[in-house]
Amino acid sequence: MSDTARLREDFQTELRGLLDAMARATSGLAPGPRRLLVGVEAFWEACYRRRDAAERILQSARNLDSEQDLARRALILERLLASELRACGVVAAETLAPDLAAEIAAVTRAECFAAQRLPALRRRLIGFVESRTGLPSLWTAVAA
Repeated sequence: MSDTARLREDFQTELRGLLDAMARATSGLAPGPRRLLVGVEAFWEACYRRRDAAERILQSARNLDSEQDLARRALILERLLASELRACGVVAAETLAPDLAAEIAAVTRAECFAAQRLPALRRRLIGFVESRTGLPSLWTAVAA
């Protein structure tokens, strides 16, 4: 198997793992702010637990110039976020989703480099979502 084929296979495996983790965490939750927050939290936790594999894939991608695969991963996350934001009643879901995906990715990268969870960054992102969407406090929604 070529390096490129192995990279794509590893990437697909990791992507399925992330999507499965999000699906398991949000299974049975009604559309709304709680499901959005639970899904994002599940994404962060899955990325954090799988950070060694993700770093290996990212390094391989840099070596093989596979930016297309990384862009696809970001696009999938953007589409999932846009869908969740629409379900929450956010009017500008499609325009907000890329910014939100970029912020989520920034937290993910910071946690991978720090090799620890960074709750302050996660809280900052929740504030970003609340300020940009007009949704009620996500923390209150999760406690409900």
